[in-house]
Amino acid sequence: MKRIVKEYLSFTRKERTAIGILLVLMGLFIAAPYLYSPEQLPPVDTRELELYLGRPPSAAERSPRKEGEIGEENKIPSRLFVFDPNTLSAAGWQQLGIRERTALTILRFRNKGGRFRRAEDLRKIWGLAATDADRLIPYVRIPDGEYPRIADVKAERLSRVRPVPDRVSVNEATVEDWQALPGIGEVLASRIVRYRDKLGGFTSVEQVGKTYGIRDSVFDRILPLLRLDAVAPAAVGLDLNTVSARQLSGQTGIPEAIARSIVVYRKQYGPFRAVTDLKKIVVLSDSLFRLIEPQVYVK
Repeated sequence: MKRIVKEYLSFTRKERTAIGILLVLMGLFIAAPYLYSPEQLPPVDTRELELYLGRPPSAAERSPRKEGEIGEENKIPSRLFVFDPNTLSAAGWQQLGIRERTALTILRFRNKGGRFRRAEDLRKIWGLAATDADRLIPYVRIPDGEYPRIADVKAERLSRVRPVPDRVSVNEATVEDWQALPGIGEVLASRIVRYRDKLGGFTSVEQVGKTYGIRDSVFDRILPLLRLDAVAPAAVGLDLNTVSARQLSGQTGIPEAIARSIVVYRKQYGPFRAVTDLKKIVVLSDSLFRLIEPQVYVK
């Protein structure tokens, strides 16, 4: 029993030293408040603070200014009067209390064709505060009928569209006749006439669509307005056994590469015996054959 007590309650020399240091430190921490007294600060005079807190808040303190908001001291003096926003000058807008920058924005809007058609349109102006719009809208007066609606403007433009001409003869039409067709301007009309003269005349209405610069959408619009009344003597047809590739491409409207293939085939296999012999050429599609068939012949 003594041995057990000795083992658990006895301390080594190092342990006793550590316990002694710990006790000394604990004593110092306990005695520190009594050994050291901090310097006493002089009493604070709170009379000014009490006066400040007792003063009623100013207008700026009651409603703190938001970011970007104009203070009372920076507001532009204004007077309200009846006005037309479509005719009011920049000086007039400023008299209404609108900043110069916003007034210039309104003038630029009008110079670009913009119009105020009702009083509520003021709210669409960039930079015009909602409070200013609310203040000005009751004074807006826009004369009725002076600024027509967009639908009325479109109807007026449609009424001025040139009437659809009668069907045009592709071999007799002048530049002015071609210009009367929808989608055909002066340049394109002149180009069609030059192309017709180069071919010696059109042998089919579809040849007009081969003119350089004419879009498929434009040709589809004018196709019902075209007719083939007469064929020029020079355009009655081409002899497949004598025509050159350049002539064949220029007059029939087929690609020049296809025209060269026809001439090469003729040189390799001899003269054509019939127009249908063209179907033996692999690169000649059925659509191109139908285009070229009425324009060529074989002697």
